[in-house]
Amino acid sequence: NVPNSPFGKLYPGYKNRFISKEVLDGIEVVRLWTVYSGKKSNIFKRFAGSLFYTLMAQTALFYKKPDIILGSAPFFAGIAAFVVAKIRRIPLIYEMRDPWLQVIQNTWGKKNSALNFIMWLEQKMTSKADQVVVIGKKMSSYVQAQYCLKPAPAVIYNGIVPGDFLCQQPEVSSPIKAIIDNNARVKVSFIGNFGNQYNFDVVLKAAAILKDSHVDFVFLGEGAKKKDLQEKVRQLELTNFYIFDAVPYQESLAVLTKMNLTVIPLKNGEMYDLYLPLKLFESLLLKVPPLLCNGKEAAEIIEQSGSGACFGSDHPEQLADIIMSYIENPDKQKKQGETGRNYILQNFNRGVMAEKYNQLFHEVLTSRQAKKTKNISFKRET
Repeated sequence: NVPNSPFGKLYPGYKNRFISKEVLDGIEVVRLWTVYSGKKSNIFKRFAGSLFYTLMAQTALFYKKPDIILGSAPFFAGIAAFVVAKIRRIPLIYEMRDPWLQVIQNTWGKKNSALNFIMWLEQKMTSKADQVVVIGKKMSSYVQAQYCLKPAPAVIYNGIVPGDFLCQQPEVSSPIKAIIDNNARVKVSFIGNFGNQYNFDVVLKAAAILKDSHVDFVFLGEGAKKKDLQEKVRQLELTNFYIFDAVPYQESLAVLTKMNLTVIPLKNGEMYDLYLPLKLFESLLLKVPPLLCNGKEAAEIIEQSGSGACFGSDHPEQLADIIMSYIENPDKQKKQGETGRNYILQNFNRGVMAEKYNQLFHEVLTSRQAKKTKNISFKRET
């Protein structure tokens, strides 16, 4: 795709051409004409964009034959990779970044025929792929059971590139700057997609409990739940709850560095136990202790690193008490911030994850070649 997310606008320097090429870090990147949409776009436009990409991606049939194809979720990109891999007879790795089809099914119900068909296609695709990759151990077990896969999907975690975070951050725009520069207030943030996977009600209730304290909640981003959240803030007359539009990524990191805590309020349920939100890794690297609601896989990282706290979705008073504990013990934030950053650098560096992918590519290619050799030998003997 031509870069356009999350605002649904082309990035500076890019044009929406049928095919365009550029070289990034020595790698040739081919971009295709894109039906682009942002976080504020309706589901039909976003669906159309994904479907059109599936069709456009078939231009890969006319390029030099690659050694291997990696198709990364969402589903439509995976389908495009699957079709090209089968036609050109090359190994396929399918990467499931999150169980978004299952989450949609939980929302729409199991009787939606269109969604059931898409899930059936994904099951066929995963069973035919040379290797399936997921981003967590719990997700590997879930996908294996859901799609009856043998062996279990490989686990290659999401992660961070330290240089992207530790470079000089841009100036934060107003009016956000006036809020985050007030050192007399404790600031609790949520930065990212206001998606349906989050339970914002528990945060709103905690904000109401802390209304008369010196705690501000700073939310920054776009997404399906944003308007509903803004309306509830107005209804509750929360003067300590600020919601801002999304800003460019590097600027959002600059905002995060000014926060005392960050909140990740996942919904309760099996699907959400599989999530490892990118904002978790970002906050750990930038020394901002995360406060997590639900999400067993993410909770294990927080517990192992000793870098934050967890709370229940039905207990806003617990979240309020946790926030107050950081106010009463200022050294707690600093200590957990250092611990979290050291942990994330040691265990979730994307350079390490890239090496794991290189090893996986080699294993898949070796396995495919061994099968091909065996088949040739069998035909000769026959």
